[in-house]
Amino acid sequence: ASQSLCVINAAYTYDLQLLLKLREVFPDVSFREVDGNSLSHTFEHLSLDEQDEIASFVAFAERTLRPYNCLVEVRKFSPEDLPALYTASEEASFRRTIERTKEVTDSFWSSVLDNLDEGLTDDADGRLCFNYRNPVINKVCRMDDETLLQFSIQVLYVQALMLGHRPLNSKEMKLFNEGLMGLVAWGADLIVDGIQ
Repeated sequence: ASQSLCVINAAYTYDLQLLLKLREVFPDVSFREVDGNSLSHTFEHLSLDEQDEIASFVAFAERTLRPYNCLVEVRKFSPEDLPALYTASEEASFRRTIERTKEVTDSFWSSVLDNLDEGLTDDADGRLCFNYRNPVINKVCRMDDETLLQFSIQVLYVQALMLGHRPLNSKEMKLFNEGLMGLVAWGADLIVDGIQ
């Protein structure tokens, strides 16, 4: 709704066939297939000056999230209160499923799943799009403290996964706990130092 689009989940039985029939009955109606990645490509790009200002943030965020097969970009989009949006292609979602399954299987099945994972392309990476219109993200992009920045990126990444109703694997739960406890410790240190 914030993008002024009507999005229909056509994953259920007969939905696609019904949509195709809609075009026969109402020829003026236009629609196209979209996914999270294609939708995020419609978000507003930053100006060249803004890109230069946050280039170090983007590079740092990419290094932080690379172990999680997650690419990083910063765009402007609505609603402003959404700090980040995680999107993934079908291949990226499949990779996440493989990783979660490997956590609960024995070594034989884990090696079989490793073979499936090797065939995936770079398109199998998820994408975390930070919202430059969000006041918190605007500040995070300019932070100098790398430890605080890393904790912030970790928590924002996992929050975006949870907002997208994506199950977390053990690595992501550990990342979330580390980031959250790091932020709590940082805040506690700040208050204690201020009192003394």
